[in-house]
Amino acid sequence: MNATVATGDRPVIDVEDVTIKFGAFTAVDRVSMRVGRGEVFGLLGPNGSGKTTLIRSLCGLLPLAAGRASVLGTDVTRDPEQLRQSSSGSRSAICRRSFPSMPI
Repeated sequence: MNATVATGDRPVIDVEDVTIKFGAFTAVDRVSMRVGRGEVFGLLGPNGSGKTTLIRSLCGLLPLAAGRASVLGTDVTRDPEQLRQSSSGSRSAICRRSFPSMPI
């Protein structure tokens, strides 16, 4: 059972039909996922499959071509600056809290 459904809490990460493109090249194609508070979730795939691209978009570093996504209630498309803000400039405060051991 999905922890989001069980607890009624808003998902920590909510992604629906996200597509990310670099020009004509589609790097991520219609990805959907929900990660609830306390859930463990992994992105698996070969090199070049779009894992890092998806995480970078969730941190507000890359724009979405289509779909919607939010991290800790912050809309990736509407407020990417909030996701990008940090003292280091390389990753956001929200992403640092969401992915504390991952260099983004």
